[in-house]
Amino acid sequence: GELYPDIPLADGSGAIQIQNSLLQQTLKNCLPSVSDDETRYFLGGILFQNNDDKNINLVSTDGRRLNYNNIETWTDDKCFQDTIVDPLGLKIYSKLKKIEGYSSLYIKDKMSIVTDCKGFNLEIQCYVIEGQFPQYSRIISNDKDNKVTLNVKDLLKVSKKIKNFVDPRSKRAFFSIAMNNKLYLQTEENLSIELEHGIDLSNLQTGINITYLIDVLTNTKNETIDIYLGDGSKPVYLMHDNGLTMIQPMSLTD
Repeated sequence: GELYPDIPLADGSGAIQIQNSLLQQTLKNCLPSVSDDETRYFLGGILFQNNDDKNINLVSTDGRRLNYNNIETWTDDKCFQDTIVDPLGLKIYSKLKKIEGYSSLYIKDKMSIVTDCKGFNLEIQCYVIEGQFPQYSRIISNDKDNKVTLNVKDLLKVSKKIKNFVDPRSKRAFFSIAMNNKLYLQTEENLSIELEHGIDLSNLQTGINITYLIDVLTNTKNETIDIYLGDGSKPVYLMHDNGLTMIQPMSLTD
């Protein structure tokens, strides 16, 4: 009837096969970086980008951070245009429990995710957002500086402690490496917690939004994470799962 119109289901052609656990993990990484700025509506979704090989890219950005993922599909002939997908249906799918195997993605005037959920054939339909996604590849640098490797659980624990003491408006914290080759996470009021010692770097300070760091550490499945700290003026890169998160540096002074 008019109140509950029929929803056309995916017709079974042109499907992209992706492992459920991989797609769910990738969406959990991507979703925090989706913009909520209605004036830049084209940033309000996740870009599904076709590659020449069997892989696809999933990318999101709010202008202050960017999450990029390159994930494997089981489809040789991926017939779809680069598409920005509204996050609502993607959030629902990312939270599904007890789904194994693979999902089939159909991307045309909408995107459908079809999968088996607890013995039922489930289809989630997502709106497509019109507009041009930024040329993100231009801002991801191949020249990343000052790498450190840290334990995810330990860094997350320290980050949550530091968050309690940062300015609630700026949410600014600092990675700092002193002359003693020790790496600290600290607040503007110089509350510092040591993260690592014996770092082969010195005299470095980089400002970062602590909530962005916590988002990455909360969602990644990795036990350790490689962080490129830059030099205070360059973005911070966190390498995890099937891609990276790039976070723009915050000013060291107001």
